[in-house]
Amino acid sequence: SRTSVVICCHKDDMHADETLQALSFGERCAMVTNRVHAAMACSATDALATIDASLEECASQIRGLEGRGKGSLPACERLRQRHAALQQKRRELAKRTGAATAAAAVTGAGAAAEGEGEEERGVSGASNSENVGVAST
Repeated sequence: SRTSVVICCHKDDMHADETLQALSFGERCAMVTNRVHAAMACSATDALATIDASLEECASQIRGLEGRGKGSLPACERLRQRHAALQQKRRELAKRTGAATAAAAVTGAGAAAEGEGEEERGVSGASNSENVGVAST
């Protein structure tokens, strides 16, 4: 994807300071680069390990927000949704690969995110805005 910035300038002397500031901002924007980073796994085992790491990171972030009394924030809800989506991906991958131990790990990760006796809470969203790409061979 691309990032675009539109700089508006005015030719009147009255707006010269704003125009110079806008052009300076445009120059700084030109220095910004975007990199895409996808976590790709070479095998089902690697994919499960990547998902497990993401699940633990989500659970850790949720615990941190809840520990500071910020469990009701939209960011925390997005983390819960991301966690639920990752758990679903893990269950699907485990089912496809027939890994019996994967199901046990999912229930363990779900218990870590459960908290105060609630049903399995999901966490999604990110973190840092990273999507986990999984490729199985």
